[in-house]
Amino acid sequence: MAEKRKINVKRCNVVAEGSTNGKGWTLYGVEAEDEFGIPVEDELKCFANLRPGLAEYELERRDHPEYGTSYTIKAPQGQAQGQDSQLAGRVEALEEKVTALAKRVYGEPAATADKIAEDPPW
Repeated sequence: MAEKRKINVKRCNVVAEGSTNGKGWTLYGVEAEDEFGIPVEDELKCFANLRPGLAEYELERRDHPEYGTSYTIKAPQGQAQGQDSQLAGRVEALEEKVTALAKRVYGEPAATADKIAEDPPW
């Protein structure tokens, strides 16, 4: 039976990858704190790369004779980092590069996307 807990996700690390019936999956180990900032000592796992931050999750307890007790986090819709966040990261990196190039052309501090749009260097 699943229990609901508020946890503050700090980071997710890949612990296993594979495929079942031709569909790929990734299992993440989750480092988290409770809502009061105390580290969660329970072993937390999730099949989604959760966004850092405080949220309420359903945790399903798993007891394994060889590996012990762990909890699988059921990620609510919209909580997992997927292709959209990967794309956002790429866009952010490109914005940083454009800003650096604009600084070389226009100097500090007027190098912004608005400045480039107003007065393109070409």
